[in-house]
Amino acid sequence: MSVGDGAVEAEAANSGAGKKKSASKSAAKVADKSSDKSSVKTSGKSAGKTSDKPADKSSDKSSVGAVGGGASSIVERSIAASSGAAGASPPQGVMASALADAAARIEAGALAEARGQVVPVNGSANGAVLHPGPTGATQPVTRPDPALRFGVVIYGQTTADALEAAIRSAAPKSKDQGGSVVFVTDEETSEIAERANSLDADVVVMRSALASPGRARNAGYRRLKAIDPDIDFVQFLEADFVLHEDWLPSALRLMRRRPEVAVVEGHQRDIHANVSMLNRLNELSRLKPDGELQAAGPTSLIRAKSFEAVGGFRGDIDANDHEDLCIRIRRRGQRVWRANAQMGVRHSLKKKLGDWWREARRNGYDYAQGAALHGVQPERFRVLEQARALVWGGAFPLFIILSAVFCALGVSVLAPGGNAIGVLITILSFGLLVYLAKIMLVAIRYGVRYRASWAYGILTTLGHFGEFFGVAKYYFSNRSRQKTREAVA
Repeated sequence: MSVGDGAVEAEAANSGAGKKKSASKSAAKVADKSSDKSSVKTSGKSAGKTSDKPADKSSDKSSVGAVGGGASSIVERSIAASSGAAGASPPQGVMASALADAAARIEAGALAEARGQVVPVNGSANGAVLHPGPTGATQPVTRPDPALRFGVVIYGQTTADALEAAIRSAAPKSKDQGGSVVFVTDEETSEIAERANSLDADVVVMRSALASPGRARNAGYRRLKAIDPDIDFVQFLEADFVLHEDWLPSALRLMRRRPEVAVVEGHQRDIHANVSMLNRLNELSRLKPDGELQAAGPTSLIRAKSFEAVGGFRGDIDANDHEDLCIRIRRRGQRVWRANAQMGVRHSLKKKLGDWWREARRNGYDYAQGAALHGVQPERFRVLEQARALVWGGAFPLFIILSAVFCALGVSVLAPGGNAIGVLITILSFGLLVYLAKIMLVAIRYGVRYRASWAYGILTTLGHFGEFFGVAKYYFSNRSRQKTREAVA
C-alpha cells in the first residue's frame, strides 16, 4: 500500500454525502493547476462525481524532468492511489503529500545520477539494482567495476636506497589490481639487484652489449606479461623516481574515463631542488603545460593494448625511445596526455658542473637523433631544439669570432695606424651583449626576482655550447648515423 492509500481510506470512511461537493471542487482546482488540457465536467444530478477520463489525461500529460518517464510514473501511481475505489477525487492535502513524496524520490534519483549512478526508477538497468532502503524509499546500488590491472617496469642506474624507495612507491595497494614490479638491470650480482630481490621485485638481467633503453624496457614488459597476462596498463618508471601515493589511482581513473588517451604523465618535482641549483634547474626544464603532448618522458603510464599495437619500444636507438613510442602511438589516432596531478619526485643529486656539462651534451645528442627520426612534417620533432643548439652553440659565436678577427686584420692592413685591438674587442663585446640579452629574456620569463631564474638563464644559454657538441657527436659518429639511416629507411 502506498503512502496515499491509507489517507484515502480514512478520508473515504469519514466523508459523508454532504462533503462530496466540496471535495470535487478541490480536486478540480488541483487538476486545473497540474495541466491546462485537463477539464472537469459536472452535472446537476451527480454533483459529487468527477469524470475519470480528464484526470487520466492530466496524469499522462504531467511530467517531472529529472529521470525521464520514471518520474511521471511515480506521480501517476500516487494520484491514482489517492483517487480511491469509488472514484472520489482526493483532498488537496492528500495530493500535496503524494506530490511531495514523488518529488523526494525524484530528487534522490537526480542525486544518484550526479554521482554516476544513473538508474531508472521503475526497475534495474545498466549494472544497478534497486532495493528499498531503511526509510522505504528506493535506493540505487551500483555493482563495482572490475579492477584495472597494472604492472610496473623500472629501469635505470641509481643507488640501492633510491631503488628501494621507487619499488615501495610502485607497489599496489590491492592484489586485485595485479601490480607486479619488474626491475631491469645489467648487473646480476650488484647490491642494487640484491636489494630489488629482497623487496619481492622480479629482476631481469640484460647483457651490457644489448642493454639499450628500448630493449631493456621491452624485456621488462615481456616479463610482466609472463607474470600477469591480463594487465591493462604498465607504469614505466625510472630507477631514481618515487611515485606519489595518489598518482596511480588518479591516472587509472583518467585512463578509464578517457579511452582515447594511451599515455599519461603528471607533474614531476625534484627532492633536492632546494639543495642543489642544478637540480632546481632540471625541475624548471621539465615544466610543461597540462593537456595533450607530443611526447611524454620515460616515467609514464601506458595502455598495454596500445603499447603492443605499435610493437613496443625500438631497440635500435640509444635515445628518444619513449618519445619515439609516443609519436607512433599518436599516429594511430590516440593521445598522449599530461594530467594535472603530482606524479612523483626524483632523488638524483647533482652538485658538480661536470654533471651539467654531460647532461647538456646528452641533450644535444638527443635533439639530433630525434630530428633525424621524426623531424619531417607533421611532427617536426626536436627540430627547433636542434636548430637552437646549432645557432647559439656554434654558428653565432663562430660568426662573431671570425668577424672580429677579420675586421681587426683588415684594420691593421688597410690602416696601419688604426686601433685593431679596439675593433676586435668591440665586435666580441657585441656578441657578449647578445648573449646577456638572451639570459635576461629567460630570467624575465621565469621571474626576475628569483635567483634561480637568472641561474637557469645563464646555464641554459651556456648549455647551448654543450648541446652543439652533442649534435656534432651524433652526426660525426658513423655508428649513430648508420642506425638512423636504417631506421628512416
